Amino acid sequence: MKEKQKTTSTIHKRKNSYELTKKKINWLLAILLITFIIYFPTLQNEFTTWDDDKYVTENYQIRDFTFNNIEIFFSDYYYGIYHPFTMASLMIDYHFNELDATYFHLVSLILHLINTALVFILILAIINNLEIAIITSLLFGVHTLHVESVAWVSGRKDVLYALFYLLSLITYIKYLNIIEIRLMKAEIKKNSFQIQFSKATAYYFFSLILYLFSILSKGMAVTLAFSVIAIDYLFKRNLLSRMVIFEKIPFIVLSVIFGIISIHAPETTGGMTNPVDYTLFEEIHLASYAFVQYLLKMIIPINLSAYYPYPENISGLLYLFPVLFIAYILIIVFINKKSRLSALKSSANDASGTTFDSSTSNSSTINFFSCSKVSLSAISSFPF
Repeated sequence: MKEKQKTTSTIHKRKNSYELTKKKINWLLAILLITFIIYFPTLQNEFTTWDDDKYVTENYQIRDFTFNNIEIFFSDYYYGIYHPFTMASLMIDYHFNELDATYFHLVSLILHLINTALVFILILAIINNLEIAIITSLLFGVHTLHVESVAWVSGRKDVLYALFYLLSLITYIKYLNIIEIRLMKAEIKKNSFQIQFSKATAYYFFSLILYLFSILSKGMAVTLAFSVIAIDYLFKRNLLSRMVIFEKIPFIVLSVIFGIISIHAPETTGGMTNPVDYTLFEEIHLASYAFVQYLLKMIIPINLSAYYPYPENISGLLYLFPVLFIAYILIIVFINKKSRLSALKSSANDASGTTFDSSTSNSSTINFFSCSKVSLSAISSFPF
């Protein structure tokens, strides 16, 4: 009886995470208003001479909205990057207002506001905690690390790929919720089972399509294949089960294909290449160094720049960054396991007759860490 009540409670909680109550809507509107006010001055910006000329002002391919030009974007790299959706987006902007810089900036701002709202919804879908959703989406909306992606027209690829990335994650969680309801309701009828399975399949493929759209906007979206695995882990799914492994094959295949495309992109003419030929071992150090730098600049946003050059040699302090990166991952795993053990212990006490208040099961430390973890993921994963 208690197990049935727990199942019903879990299902009800997951359903409520998507319900935008008046309180949630008011908070979301306040966050969007603050974000809009902060970024409103960007509407007065003009085009820059740093890539805006290549992408917009001197790019004659976006001036004719034709199938032939769209086909070119999908069949070739543009200045060493493969992002056909981004180029098509700029083409649409030019089609409606030609070289009106305000319009280009307005579209980027609108996309950023939508992304901020999606972060709010995503956090609610993952942990259904309004306070954490408020803090995370506000950080995402106003943090200085995102200014370049919104205020710079050539940063369109960042806000566009983030749009599809976030939508894909939200849709994937919706798929998981339907699957969970289907598996947890023992009294489910055959017809209802078929309907639930059909809905789940639709959400799964929709998530996959959105993932593809995100990759076509910017190659960095290949990380989503790892993000859905992380979500599976947070939702306490068996990562080694046949179903979970089968689900991830299409995501991983897309990541491998477009990962290879992104790796070879800079080799084409016009692409940005490294001035130093690094070994694989050194590139791993650079990747972890960049990751830790994002975390540090999120907390202390100083010495920001539009361009961060690669170090000429890997030595000294740089060797500590992989260690810090691994330590960060291990801390996440450790605290998550600790919270799971605490939940299991509480469940055992509940089963033995000990009273347990679920509203106090998540300690302030766990909540703070969850907020930090999601915020770091939202901000550092997307240099949008």
